[in-house]
Amino acid sequence: GAYKLVSNDEHFESFLAVQGLPYMLRRAASQARPVHRITHIGCHLTIQIEAGVAIMPTTQTSYIINGPPVETCVRGRVFCDSVSYLTRAAVQQNDAHFANGTVPTAPGIKDDSFDNGSSININGIHNDDDDYEKNDIGIDSINSSDKKKTNSGNIVGILVHKVALAENYTVTVQRQLMSSSSQSSLPDDIDQPPEDDKNNIMTVTSTAYFRDGRDPVRCIQKFQRIEVNE
Repeated sequence: GAYKLVSNDEHFESFLAVQGLPYMLRRAASQARPVHRITHIGCHLTIQIEAGVAIMPTTQTSYIINGPPVETCVRGRVFCDSVSYLTRAAVQQNDAHFANGTVPTAPGIKDDSFDNGSSININGIHNDDDDYEKNDIGIDSINSSDKKKTNSGNIVGILVHKVALAENYTVTVQRQLMSSSSQSSLPDDIDQPPEDDKNNIMTVTSTAYFRDGRDPVRCIQKFQRIEVNE
């Protein structure tokens, strides 16, 4: 479906600043209300981001969940993206990495891919499709027993690892769908979704981890669904 941004937390501009985004672009991004259009069919995932401001273009990226890495470009920086299902266990693991200041391992990136602990060696990207487990089950169709077989915990969304190819950091982006029982923290100006619509709110948690020992920086955004895919 399509999800529109309704709030950024107080760390959003800091998250952009540590990645080198200029002040004017940070201010524009803070005031924008982008729309994320997500299409998920089997193991295929497409994310289109309509930035909402003229100086930031619309982007679209297609992935295979648990498939080979995809090279992307964000504001002139080149990343190697790996996508997997987000489980409750993965959320806890990412929280532990954030608390300890450790960099999570990105799927599909070899341990010897990094040169001097900073930039990534492009030859270290693992692109052998045969080494990836293809999962053709959509999130909405997975029952409790299937979820346990697919991952070590219930699936609650999508996790993207973005490894900067020429920089010294990795970004994780968690897109988590919230159930109605988890929406008590929503801002007062957001219309409450119907009780029977459990995928109406999407929480996006973005964390920048640094391989030079700096503390990670995290921001949290709330999106509200405005369209449903047919």
